[in-house]
This record gives sequence, structure tokens and C-alpha cells, in this order.
Amino acid sequence: MATQEELSTDEARIAELKSQIDELRLENGTLRLQLDVLSSTDIVTGLPNTNGILQTLDSVVARHNRAGEAFGVMLVRVPAIATIGEHHGRAGVNDALRHAGALIAAGLRRLDMVGRLDDSAFLAVLPMLDEAGCDTVVTRLSKLLASVPMTFERDRLEMKPQITIALSAPGVDLGSQIIVGRVLEKSDEPGDDGVQIFTLSA
Repeated sequence: MATQEELSTDEARIAELKSQIDELRLENGTLRLQLDVLSSTDIVTGLPNTNGILQTLDSVVARHNRAGEAFGVMLVRVPAIATIGEHHGRAGVNDALRHAGALIAAGLRRLDMVGRLDDSAFLAVLPMLDEAGCDTVVTRLSKLLASVPMTFERDRLEMKPQITIALSAPGVDLGSQIIVGRVLEKSDEPGDDGVQIFTLSA
């Protein structure tokens, strides 16, 4: 039969093991959170990557389907970035992406979210955006990008954007992937002023 002293030692050991398990659970939770952040963040710009911006769009689409809240999805393409690599390599492209991404993020509202899509395009999710607000968004972003060109040694990169905006419509229930696909399709046919605005349909 175990003595009182042996029981006390066992209880202390059990308490110590429970404490270690709690610490490991906390560490595991922290690591999972860090992994989630890393898997949804673009390492070049620090903005959300495609996965991250699609998660944001999923949430906005769910609110639209549940409560009818309007939203917009905007593709901002800066074609000049693609030409940087010829003279300044990958580092130059990355610098231009960081520059353009920071300007676009600065030109949006606090509730908006922008992420990097590829080497010349960014995708923004714009909650509570309607047709009346589109002109303001386009004008502000175009002016901001044009007013802060990027300089590479003697080269000057004009940040003239091509902007495509898709607006939600009441009763139109589309998934995030389909919405992004529609925006990309429309962006292949930019208007004379480089701007396209359309309403999503079923």
C-alpha cells in the first residue's frame, strides 16, 4: 500500500505533467496561428496573398448572402511592373510590387482589404461599395498611383493602373472563385480610360 509521502509525490508529478501539457497546448495554438498568418500573407509585399484575400472575400460574400450587404471586388493591374524584370531583375519587380501595394492600400478605406494576385495585379475587397462610390475609388487610386512614380536608378516607372470593379447585385449568389474569375475575364478588355465597372449577374 502506498504511503502518504508516495501519494504526495505522485500528485506533484501529475500536477507537473498537467502544467507541461497546458504549456504545450498553448505553444501549439501559437504555432497554428503563426502558420495561418504565414499561409495567407504574401512574403514580398506583406499584404494578403491570393489565399488570404479569397478568405476575406468569402466573409464579405457570406454577409451579402445573409444580409444583402453590397460589396465590390476590384482588380488593379499595373502593367509597367512586368517590364521591370528585364532591366532590374527579380529584386526590381519585388520593389515595384511593394511600392504599388503600399500605394493601393493607402488609397483604400479602413474597411477595405487588398492583396497581391500576381506579378502585376492586386485584388481588393470593398465591403459596402455601390455604384456611386466607384468613381471616388477609381479617381483616388489613379491619382495616387500616378503621383508617386517609382525610380530605378535612371529609370522612372509610371504607375498607370488598369482598374476593373465588379459590383454585387441583390439576389445574385456567387462563390468567391467565380467572382474573381469574372473580374479577371473583364480585365482582359480594358476600357479606353483603363477602367471597367460592371455588375455581377447569375
